[in-house]
Amino acid sequence: MENQRVRIQPRDLCIPEEDPFGSDRLGRKESVEVLTRIVARIEGPCVLALDAPWGYGKTTFLEMWKAWLRQEAQGFPVVACFNAWETDFTNHPFLALSSELTRELESCIETTPIPGFNTFKRAGKKLLRVAIPAIPQLAGSLVPGGGTAVEAVLSVLSAAVSDKADTNDYLETKEAIAAFKAALEKLARGLDKPLVVMIDELDRCRPLYAIELLEVAKHLFAVDNVVFVLAVNRAGLVHSVKALYGTCFDADGYLRRFFDLDFQLPEPSREQFVQELLETTGLASILESGERHDERQIAKSLLTVFLASPTLSLRKVQQAVHRLALTMKLLPAETPLLPLAAVVGITLRTADFEVYRQFVHLEATDADVADAVLGLCGRATRSEELGAQIESHIIMMFLARNEQDLGRDFASVDSPLLARYREEAAKSDDTWYADQILERVEWQWTNIMSPEFPWQIYELVETIVRLELLAPRLGEEWST
Repeated sequence: MENQRVRIQPRDLCIPEEDPFGSDRLGRKESVEVLTRIVARIEGPCVLALDAPWGYGKTTFLEMWKAWLRQEAQGFPVVACFNAWETDFTNHPFLALSSELTRELESCIETTPIPGFNTFKRAGKKLLRVAIPAIPQLAGSLVPGGGTAVEAVLSVLSAAVSDKADTNDYLETKEAIAAFKAALEKLARGLDKPLVVMIDELDRCRPLYAIELLEVAKHLFAVDNVVFVLAVNRAGLVHSVKALYGTCFDADGYLRRFFDLDFQLPEPSREQFVQELLETTGLASILESGERHDERQIAKSLLTVFLASPTLSLRKVQQAVHRLALTMKLLPAETPLLPLAAVVGITLRTADFEVYRQFVHLEATDADVADAVLGLCGRATRSEELGAQIESHIIMMFLARNEQDLGRDFASVDSPLLARYREEAAKSDDTWYADQILERVEWQWTNIMSPEFPWQIYELVETIVRLELLAPRLGEEWST
């Protein structure tokens, strides 16, 4: 293949405020509009959980929503976006959160005056000065079942300073918290619509930092007209809580203390998700150009059906596409490409790694491979032409690896899958599918002794092994 690079991590989308949905390939506009109407009608403090598994595009969704809210027509003067994962190197989530919010407010007042901003800024600095040594203890000390009001926060702060300070320190901390919340509430009440703070990547943070940040957002920023939006994978956050409090702990109940509302981000269209992956990795152009056009089209059809399987997580889909694209682009330019073998291999590797491993080591049969591959694609495929093309190819892959069969006539070669369809063709009334497979395999076997035969057999075997990315011939002799 040509000397190309494969991008593993997608580039950040450029989302202009004047056209937030110009790059939207997952149909997110409707969800953004619904959430905007909800947030615009919230009066009191609120923490909204935007829940979706990894790979659903939560980060892009927040960027689009932020751009949409900032449009003049929506009328949200202050929208702050905060990436929690980029700040979990610090032990002070309040410092990170208050600093990001202050920076966002400073950028807003360049165009729109915000009454009370200077007071809020001074209150935040004072709270940082007097209380930051105790703030990291909030998560570990406010065990579920205890108080959740400001007094609970104050008790933790008091305990943290009691050994080294007197009553004046406690009172100063208490006053600093009250002043900070009063300043934030006054600022927020002066806005026409709620102040929106979006927190992304919370579920990727260290467990302790993630919980501390939740505590800080819920207790120190909980004032009227402030809405927190937390983009999370709730299942991942549950694991973080259990990592702190034990596997038997009611983590889901604990998290419900923090979230006032939750919104399940709809699953993106798998077809659109797959197409985007094929384009960004360059795999689409590889499968659509070059010789063996029919085989390439079959390979692309199989890959599309396979990747659209609801049994696969979007993470697995992305990893499979990246591995296949990287494998194909590492091939020397003169190496013949067998795309269908490669797609069957990556499908098998993703669907059932143990069967894949056995097949690579000549321990699995063609029937094992076909059952794993078509089991993922759906039973309906086993009655369609695509299924017949795939299974006939799998039989050939199996036969080609048994060198003792080479040169023998078709009637004398055998395999478990071949035997299955010979028996079906002999006994069943509806033999179309079995006949399709047998005819295809016989035609390929009859032509296998052509002048191209030596490299066909070699490449058929090596195509599968290359998927491990460590095959000796992979990547050698780059072409210029």
